[in-house]
Amino acid sequence: FRALNHCLDNAIAEAVTAYARRQELEIFAEAAHHASEHLGLLAQELRGVVAGAIVAFEVLRTGAVGIQGSTGEVLGHKLVTLRARLDRSLTEVRLSAGIARPETITVAEFLEDLEVSALLGARGRKLKLSVPPIDPKVVVEADRQILFSIISSLFQNAFDFTRPHSHVWLHTHATPERVLFEIEDQCGGIPQDRRDHLLGQYEEQGDGRTGRGLELCVRGVRLLRGAIRVCNRNHGCVFTVDLPRMLN
Repeated sequence: FRALNHCLDNAIAEAVTAYARRQELEIFAEAAHHASEHLGLLAQELRGVVAGAIVAFEVLRTGAVGIQGSTGEVLGHKLVTLRARLDRSLTEVRLSAGIARPETITVAEFLEDLEVSALLGARGRKLKLSVPPIDPKVVVEADRQILFSIISSLFQNAFDFTRPHSHVWLHTHATPERVLFEIEDQCGGIPQDRRDHLLGQYEEQGDGRTGRGLELCVRGVRLLRGAIRVCNRNHGCVFTVDLPRMLN
């Protein structure tokens, strides 16, 4: 009986170990499959953007049209889209891994970089962009890549939903404890029933009005120990990113 019990114990342990290993392999295979699908979609999207940029470049190179015309705008829009998609992919990798690399960020300098990056996108949509300055002493501690992607995604959201020839603003306010980034547009506002659940739905399932861009914002702000809110104001809506202020 001792020998039989010993054999049964070893057999059960081996069976449980084999089952667990099989489950792990299935999980890894599923994760690899999803990663492969994501990379395939990304490659297809980037290929389309690059193809459009190459066509516009070839037309410009002939000299038949000038860089200031519609073809130049197409080329600029394609390049901005390419940069935004790559930035978002890098941020998604960090968010999936739960990795943030906090550093001290001077908000005034950060806003300058943001404005330069967003101007071309605003012009492509025939929008006016305003980024009022802020006290150069205001600083936050955050992952620059993630924060840049959050604000850029909210800018893109504003550009997509705001009517042409209108206005988009980035207002930045500092209190003794918080720094608020407010992206305001003139989209006409969001209905109350959708506004109440717009951000919460991404915490549950990650789908809705602006797809993965807004989901990235919700996940990124959470990783930066901040908050994100939305409200209607002046015939448009305002997305607010609320982060802890770093004391000098």
